[in-house]
Amino acid sequence: MMIGEFEFESIFYSETDPHNLAYPGITFAFFIGFLIVMSIIIVNLLVGLAVDDIKAVQDQAELKRLAMTVEQVLDVERMLPMVLYKKSMIEPVKLKKGSAHQLALAEFHKEMAEKVLEKDKGKKLEAKVFDNGQELSEMKNILSTLSLKIDTLASNTRSGSQTSTMPTSLKQRSNRNDEADQILEFLSVNSK
Repeated sequence: MMIGEFEFESIFYSETDPHNLAYPGITFAFFIGFLIVMSIIIVNLLVGLAVDDIKAVQDQAELKRLAMTVEQVLDVERMLPMVLYKKSMIEPVKLKKGSAHQLALAEFHKEMAEKVLEKDKGKKLEAKVFDNGQELSEMKNILSTLSLKIDTLASNTRSGSQTSTMPTSLKQRSNRNDEADQILEFLSVNSK
């Protein structure tokens, strides 16, 4: 089974002398070992493939079970006579204004609304912090790029290669922010 389309005799016996097999004990041991090991490997491979799909099948089965439960409940409700259906319905509780139960319920609603608002504020704050972090990293990248450009322009001015095209204000290094503005002006003028 595991050796495919090859036959035992064509592998181990020569056509000239069919009864003479070199090292028959070792040859048979290797052949039997190969058959056993390959059977185990292929069975493990098939089991592994089946187990890998079980998680997806379980998720699908859970959703299907919930859908079937809802359908069953709705079918049972449709089959009930209207008298039994009305008796099985829970009537809403009416609380008197100013009663202890009504005040406790109002306090509970207030607490829940505050918690929801706090969660929303927290999410909005997290989003703002994330956006500010992204803007800050973009600014750092721009500043590092500008710093590299300043250094290359300064080294080029020392070598005298761009002294004729670079403005004289860049030759005087005063402040990094001023230099960045000057470089941006210089690059925008040269790109036009």
